[in-house]
Amino acid sequence: MTRIFVSGIKESSKDQILDLVLTGSKKILPNFSFIDMKHIIKDAVPKKRGEIKKTKSFDDFPMEDMIKIKDSINKEISIVLSKTAKKHVIVSGYFTLRTKAGYAPLFTEDVMKKFKPDVIINLELNIHPHDIQKHPENLRLLRHQHANRMIAFSHSTATGCIVKTIMVQQNNIKQAIKDLTSSIEFFTGI
Repeated sequence: MTRIFVSGIKESSKDQILDLVLTGSKKILPNFSFIDMKHIIKDAVPKKRGEIKKTKSFDDFPMEDMIKIKDSINKEISIVLSKTAKKHVIVSGYFTLRTKAGYAPLFTEDVMKKFKPDVIINLELNIHPHDIQKHPENLRLLRHQHANRMIAFSHSTATGCIVKTIMVQQNNIKQAIKDLTSSIEFFTGI
């Protein structure tokens, strides 16, 4: 069974692209399990006064909370993956969370070895150098993508999987949808 990990920063429209691919490909994709790490991350976020702390980033979390979140995610993903042993699995997730201290990796090498991905597909924004001068925020996005790429290759080295990068045009995701669809079809043998 094929195991695919799809990653990308939020700004790459990864969730929207993957949702469109999976919705449009239900007829041709083999039976698969879909795991969306957003829900596991949401459940791992420490509760404040009985409610989930609403946050756009994890900048406000102390390192102790980040470690608890990572431990919770790794435990939950191990449980979920053990239930999908005989199916194709597509996991949508993030390799890192941006914090004030830097980029916090979410998956340990042990979890990725248990998952044993056949391919890691990284969706990355296609940011040109002149866009960095016009929009300084793009430098942060490039750095975040670079951190994710380094972790993807680290997991690739540990597990022996392939890393595939799909570039996403900010104003036109049609090509990224086509590229992701053909990559999933290729790796699942359709």
